[in-house]
Order: sequence, then structure tokens, then C-alpha cells
Amino acid sequence: MLLADFSNSTGDPVFDATLRQGLAVQLEQSPFLKLVSDAQISQTLRLMGQPPEAKLTPEIARDLGQRVGSKAYIAGSIANLGSDYVIGLRAVYCGR
Repeated sequence: MLLADFSNSTGDPVFDATLRQGLAVQLEQSPFLKLVSDAQISQTLRLMGQPPEAKLTPEIARDLGQRVGSKAYIAGSIANLGSDYVIGLRAVYCGR
């Protein structure tokens, strides 16, 4: 499973990297999922002609997922809802 970056429409930069990291920690505890490592992501991004720290947008995540043999990627988003936050997750098939 590949974990893409979160789309952050809150305007609060604290969510930019922390949500992906927090979700990765939780998903790594599952015996049913194996996440693609950050090292493998960086290496594959370089082979794709992308900088190793490129933002994993849905388009890049799908291409990267196909290259590393991942079945799907998880895309996340966070938005404001009044004084609260709404977090969305969706699993997307990496196939063509």
C-alpha cells in the first residue's frame, strides 16, 4: 500500500506532513497491510525524474504505485468545517 500526501485546505501548515506520518504509524501496525517505505518512494521518484521529496499528489502516487507494484494508494484530505476539522481518506486502485 502506498500512502500519498494529504490535501490540506485548512491553511494551517502544521497538517502538511503530520497527518501522513500519523496515518503511516497506525497502518504499519496492521498485519494485513504493508506500506511502501519512504526509501523506496524516494528511489522510485528519482527513477521517474522527480525530486525525491516530491509531493505525492494523486497523479504521482498512481504512477509510483504502478512502478512499485502497489495495488492501491491512500489519498487523504483535511478541511475546516466551522471550528472543527474534517478528515477524508480514500483508497484508489493503482491499475491502469
